[in-house]
Amino acid sequence: PTKIIIKTCGTTQLLKSIRPLIHYACNLGLSLCSCRYTRGTFIFPKAQPSPHTSFKEEVICLEDALPNNLCYRKASVMPSKTTTNSWHVFTASDESHIIPNDHDMYTVEVCMTDLDRVLARKFFLPPGGGNKSGDIAGKEMTKITGIGDINPRAMICDFAFDPCGYSMNGIHNDRYST
Repeated sequence: PTKIIIKTCGTTQLLKSIRPLIHYACNLGLSLCSCRYTRGTFIFPKAQPSPHTSFKEEVICLEDALPNNLCYRKASVMPSKTTTNSWHVFTASDESHIIPNDHDMYTVEVCMTDLDRVLARKFFLPPGGGNKSGDIAGKEMTKITGIGDINPRAMICDFAFDPCGYSMNGIHNDRYST
């Protein structure tokens, strides 16, 4: 394995997983050579548990948890025209990841807010969840939204949350989408 990707939303304490992940990687003889943490502005900032109460606190948590070989570190907030749409980025790398190589990976992240209410309803379950599991409802959402047509060859794992929300991870050869 060359990458671990963890995407989440809501109030999940994502950064608390770093130390256990590094520990288990070391037990497998693997070492961390780069790390990237990104997020948009929280929609409900006061609902976030520690260490996600501020970007400053998140950076302190990352700095403390990451191994010393990741000595090239940078934290930045990319502002937008409105204070509700800033993008927060923290990166850390060892020396081998400072010089670009022919196999650079490019990532595109899109954060959508203020969605059209009619279109957003496709990500809501009927009252009571419609008596469907999250897996079955997720597959239906993938189909009715057209997400499955973006890369029809991808193997997709999808899930619907009650009352609303959707998660999708797709893999096709050496590419992923989430």
